[in-house]
Amino acid sequence: MLSLASLSLTLRFGEAELPGWLGSTMRGGFGQHLRRIVCYRPLHECESCGQAGECLYYETFERPCSRRGYAPPPRPIVLVPPFFGRRVTFRKEGRVEVGLLLLGRSVRNFPHVLLALQQFGFHGLGEGRYFGRNRFEVERATCRFSNRVVFDGGVIHPDRLRTLDVAQIAKVRGSRFRVHFRTPIELPLGFPPSPEHLLGLI
Repeated sequence: MLSLASLSLTLRFGEAELPGWLGSTMRGGFGQHLRRIVCYRPLHECESCGQAGECLYYETFERPCSRRGYAPPPRPIVLVPPFFGRRVTFRKEGRVEVGLLLLGRSVRNFPHVLLALQQFGFHGLGEGRYFGRNRFEVERATCRFSNRVVFDGGVIHPDRLRTLDVAQIAKVRGSRFRVHFRTPIELPLGFPPSPEHLLGLI
């Protein structure tokens, strides 16, 4: 059984100037603060740590290959920020909706994920953080499966978080499929990608 939780996070920014694509900036900042929260040996390499196999940070950011085979491992925490396509400016305040997917054991670590995001927001993202801008707080987290608020800015309600077993999702049958890219993607082998390369990316 592989559990899946899908949430929508409302981030409330103060004064901010955000890039058209938040993906790499958010992933990097979140990873930095997640490591600060969960790692008790921050000056050591992850590979030399005896707790790496149970570490939320290692499983999300450092594991080089899957537990089986040599393919890139699935990431248990996925942030899905919006794609603006242009710079976005908030003069005083603004809100951004960010998707959050938690897979497997990471579902029970939702409080750690939330704390890392709050710490990240306190410090701010991008170059603007050096000038007191681009700071945010997680104002609300809503479970997409239960349509209930699981975090309201001060209290976590774990009983409202509903998960799905990935194996129970209905299979799609057919010989032709259309893939929609909701966020930018890097294609080092050029466009259009071959079917084999595309499946590897997925």
